[in-house]
Amino acid sequence: MQSGAQPSKLIVADSRLGHATTIADYLARHGFEARAFGDGGDAILEAESWPADGAVLSTALPGVSGLDAARHLRQSFGPSFRLVACAPAVDTASLARLTAAGFDQVVASREPHSILAALGEATRLLVARSMQQTVRRIELLVVLGHSLLGPRQHAASEANVERVGRIVQLVGRDVARLEMPRERERLTRELGALAERIPDPRVTRF
Repeated sequence: MQSGAQPSKLIVADSRLGHATTIADYLARHGFEARAFGDGGDAILEAESWPADGAVLSTALPGVSGLDAARHLRQSFGPSFRLVACAPAVDTASLARLTAAGFDQVVASREPHSILAALGEATRLLVARSMQQTVRRIELLVVLGHSLLGPRQHAASEANVERVGRIVQLVGRDVARLEMPRERERLTRELGALAERIPDPRVTRF
């Protein structure tokens, strides 16, 4: 983690509480704030009440299974929650089952360094998903802007011109922050084409 960054809050659950504690201690030394549990139900309750940013779950948990716990946490916290599974073996069928339950990454080893690497990869995947969703949101807003302005040969209402001006300003900030150079370049062109349609010289042109 970057120096000074807020530690990510993680739940670690393993049927062997001692092993969960070992993993939690290791993650704490690498910048995470981690709490260990030996039961799936306790892990869910702690994640909800803390609240946590992610969880490392053994697939074989007493009380509530790792798969059921993952499904609950994914539904409760959405796509921004990091989920890593520790499974005894990972074949094609089990990987598909764990992915369907909501896990971002699956490791066959319970070794702490393997889990740390999986957490990093899960974070990268979540960032990529977030960026892709941002691109989609920008695309939809640009389409909405053209729709509000209507056909080129017709003058749009003053209210719709104002709305499109707000869209251009809002989306412009998001485009500038995109860490996807090709998408940023494409969306900048598309946003510029929308901005050129606004009959108001005070509106920022791109």
